[in-house]
Amino acid sequence: MSRIVKVENAAKGGVDAIAEATKDLPACKDVDPAKGAEAECLANLANAMGSKKGFSAQPADQASAAAVAVLVARDGLGYAIPRPDAWLDLLKNGKGAGVDALRMAIASGMAKEAPVVGQKTEDEAVARKMMRAVGQRIPGACPTYELLGSGKDNEKLAPELRAEHSTCVVKQLAFRDGPGARYGSGVFRATEGAMALWRETERALRLGLEHASQDTKDRVTKDLAIIEPATQKIGLKRDTSTISADVMKRLGEAHAEAGVPIVRDAGAPKEAGADAAK
Repeated sequence: MSRIVKVENAAKGGVDAIAEATKDLPACKDVDPAKGAEAECLANLANAMGSKKGFSAQPADQASAAAVAVLVARDGLGYAIPRPDAWLDLLKNGKGAGVDALRMAIASGMAKEAPVVGQKTEDEAVARKMMRAVGQRIPGACPTYELLGSGKDNEKLAPELRAEHSTCVVKQLAFRDGPGARYGSGVFRATEGAMALWRETERALRLGLEHASQDTKDRVTKDLAIIEPATQKIGLKRDTSTISADVMKRLGEAHAEAGVPIVRDAGAPKEAGADAAK
């Protein structure tokens, strides 16, 4: 637990302080966005935090939450972490040192990226930078955000990673502040998905303040004062195209029949024994 508390204390100083305090911990190197972080790498980092069971996304435990804090703050690997739903729920409802470290890591990372994300633009190059910032700082962000954000051609990605077909882009576009799963195409479709995740994460941070320690509450509140005005400035070129209903239906049916996400979930195996964060 002392290792988790060390990350929590460092998080009070923001992402740079976390990076400095955790530079000797295991790192996930040469991550392929299309595959996510390897399960072994995630387990090694969670074990370095004191876990006896490796990494667990659901139910999440304190060591795994602290590990994710390191991955987003030190390494900018939000897109490589599985299960965005698990981390959003933890931000809203979780308690404990690992969860608070995660809250502060995400909030300070978002505050750092606020000048990039908080823009109105019709420039595709700017939109790519905006979505990449989200992909790096928010756990469970779509790998599509990192791929397109780094300059990849949407049409040259594997079909399941393209903006039009990625299951996580579909889900994040459908968040309450998103334009809907059928919206748009290409770079601006993916960027809208990233912005919907940004807004949902901001909301989760705000809702979770009542469960946070006083120091965490103070740090996150300070960061939200930067994040929220940036969110209000977001404005992207409107795309009048939509994904046809038959394509959406086929995508949903294929996903349901397979019973697994199209993009591999690196955190899915062997999670049943983990303790929930409280």
